[in-house]
Amino acid sequence: MMRHRFTLLLAGTALIAAVAGGGCGNGSNQTKTTNSKPAVRQNYAVAIKNFAFHPANLTVGAKSRVTWTNNDQGPHTIVTTVFNSGMLGQSETYSYTFIKPGTYRYHCAIHPYMEGVIVVK
Repeated sequence: MMRHRFTLLLAGTALIAAVAGGGCGNGSNQTKTTNSKPAVRQNYAVAIKNFAFHPANLTVGAKSRVTWTNNDQGPHTIVTTVFNSGMLGQSETYSYTFIKPGTYRYHCAIHPYMEGVIVVK
């Protein structure tokens, strides 16, 4: 009789543990990340129009992606000490994800008077 109660107690405990999620294995609420790139925190847009960057000054958080879109008919570039977009034709875009905090000054190499600043917090 005692052995029978002990077996029922063990079976009941195992059942409760399984229902409560305490069982073995990989539960469906667990996520395994295999991508080594950091997740993007937020997306921002900068328009290139009328030979200017809009907005010219932008403050973002680390891991934020900024996408520039050339809305002018002529070509433009986005150049910093960290990256160079290459030439962007009309309606073309360039994106960069800012990881490290700091101030990133940029300009258009074709039109050096076109300047902007990204501040990463």
